[in-house]
Amino acid sequence: MRLRYERLHVDEFDPWELYEHGRADAPDIEELTRHVRWDPYDIPEAAFEWVERCSDAFGSGEDATYVLRPRNGEYAEELARPSNLAVDPDRRIGTMGIWLRKPLWGR
Repeated sequence: MRLRYERLHVDEFDPWELYEHGRADAPDIEELTRHVRWDPYDIPEAAFEWVERCSDAFGSGEDATYVLRPRNGEYAEELARPSNLAVDPDRRIGTMGIWLRKPLWGR
């Protein structure tokens, strides 16, 4: 599966899409959040606030969060999930975190 990366920014991304796949009652949300450090969204405003924080961090160079979308196949152009590159300038390293919706696992 080939993925397309898009900058996660309030001017370019609809936070409702993130909320729909990350809300507390979304399909497979318990498995998706089992090994990550974030909780499902209880209210839409939480997703909107996170997108704003990501936009600010991108603008300041603190880190970069992208939206991943499959280029082809059954889930083409749907939100796969966000991906984050956190930069530590003092240590001169970056850490990439990627998490995908369950239907995309193993592809």
